[in-house]
This record gives sequence, C-alpha cells and structure tokens, in this order.
Amino acid sequence: MKIAILYNYWLNKKAPKDRRISDNDIIKTVKIVRDVLKQEHRVKPIRYEDGVINKIKEDGFEFVFNLCEGIRENNLGEAEVALKLDSIKMPYTGSGPLCLETCLNKKTTKDILTENGINTPQYVLFSYSRKTYDFDIKLNYPLIVKPVHEDGSVGITEKSVVDNKDQLIEIVEYVLKTYEQDVLVEEFIDDTDLREINVSILGNNGSIQALPASEIVFKRWKNTPKIVSFVAKWDEQSELYKKSVRICPTKISRDLEEKIVDMAIRAYQVTKCRDYGRIDFRINNRGIYVLEVNPNPGIGDDSGFYASAKASGLSYKDLIKKILSEASKRYEIKI
Repeated sequence: MKIAILYNYWLNKKAPKDRRISDNDIIKTVKIVRDVLKQEHRVKPIRYEDGVINKIKEDGFEFVFNLCEGIRENNLGEAEVALKLDSIKMPYTGSGPLCLETCLNKKTTKDILTENGINTPQYVLFSYSRKTYDFDIKLNYPLIVKPVHEDGSVGITEKSVVDNKDQLIEIVEYVLKTYEQDVLVEEFIDDTDLREINVSILGNNGSIQALPASEIVFKRWKNTPKIVSFVAKWDEQSELYKKSVRICPTKISRDLEEKIVDMAIRAYQVTKCRDYGRIDFRINNRGIYVLEVNPNPGIGDDSGFYASAKASGLSYKDLIKKILSEASKRYEIKI
C-alpha cells in the first residue's frame, strides 16, 4: 500500500516558544513511524501545506497516517485536515474532524463529559472577545488557568495554579494576551493522596481496548503545584522534569482500575475518538476527575501512550501496525 505520513511543522518564530517546541517534536515521531511502515508499504512523509491534500490523491497515495496537529501554524486547523481528507474520500488514521474540533476546545469537551455524567472539575470560561471580565467567580480556590485550545501542556506554568483573586487576574490576563484565545479556569484537584493517571485506548466499537494505566508521580516536590507544566513535560534538564516520574503500569486497586477504565472508555466514546486516544485523570480523596480527552495523542517511542502499549506486550512496530489496522477496518480496507 502507498501511504503518506502527513505532519505539520511550525516555521513562525514569532509564535510562542512553548507552542513551537511542542508541535515540532512531531518530526521524531514521523521518522520512527516511517521506519516501521516502510517494512511493508511504500511510504513518504509529507509536510502539510496549502494544496497538499489534493496532491496526495493525485500522486496515487491510498492511505494517510495522519500525524498532522494543525495547519498554517495554527493548531485549530487539526480538524480541518481531517475534514479535507474526508472531502476527497482519502482514508486516514485517527479521529475525525468533529472529534478533533471538540477535544481541542477544553470547555466543549468538559461540557460533553458533564452532559454524559462523567466527572470533571468545575470550571468557567473567560472569553478572548470580551473587553471586561468579572473575576468574582463561584469556584473554590485553588484554581488552575489554561489556554482553552492548547495541548502538550502549552501555556501551563507554576503560576497557572492560583490561590486568590489577584493571582487569578494576573495569569488570566497573561494567557489572554500571550495566546490570543479563550481561557479556561477550573478547580485545581489536589490532595496529599493525589494521583495523576492516564489511560490509553486502542480500537473502535466492539474492539476497544484499554491499555495498562500510566501514572505521573511528583517526587519530592516542595512549594510547587503538582502539575505537568510545560517545563515538567518538555525540558529534560529541568528539576521539574526529573521529578515528574512516569510509572507504567502503575499499581492501583482492582476497584479503582475498573472505575477509571469504565470512565475512560465512556469519555473516548462520547467524544467520538477513533483508533487510539488517551484520557487524563486526577484522583483525590473526593473523587475521580477526567481532565482531558486526547484524540490522536503523541505516539513517539518516548510517549506515555507507547509506555502503556509496551506494558501490554506490544512492541513499537506492533503499536503502529495496530493503529493502521484499526483505521483500515473502519474503511473496510485490507492491508
């Protein structure tokens, strides 16, 4: 089969540095996915640019392994890529445009989770289009402040967790100005017994499989909010990165495992994820909360998703072939 690996790469140096670092990390994934697929298929990595979708079809590609996380240096274009692939009837891996658009809006995702009885922290939205804001919100401090359309911990720093109104005003105004988008503020889930757990999922419909749960353990953190900030996620030389340790599979009780797997699968289904996805949880003595739903999450060989796949017995080659297989089944294509 002739397969295009579609990806995007940011060239605009004026964009926030954390956004460029996060999105451009995809290059490493493109290379290792190519190395797996070329063993059995004719494969070519293709960077997204205007007109490229039609050219993919004209050049005789039969399938797209979609690693594209945006277009025109705008991550909101992720859904547009899937929509354009649909428009030319080109089969591709991963979630469709509705899911991608939904899950790239943290508020919309949380609205859907809430409507379906899936627990998520209480929240409010500060709209970028407004000129004045009411900061007397009916949420319980501490709170965490996030850009509504970012992923990969972009826009998340130690100052994102606030304890009072003055701090809230400062960080909300900063995020509005820096990222030029709406700002989500939600109650910060914390406790001495806090656990941050991710559940990765493979498959569709009757073949959905939850992989072994992965946990982020915040080792010896003092005077710093227990969050996977941008630095903790991406800066390998930082103390925060070194003290944010992934454990996979993590040790959890059978009862807790059953609860989070059930919530993860339901969240995956109600947001209409396809082929693969990851659900992020925070758990304390008051409950289990879904923080985010991640369709088409990172699948590099250093990713949390692959850590869970490996814990289930899958090699990296197995994982990539499984994603391609699940996508091809949806299109009733034999590979």
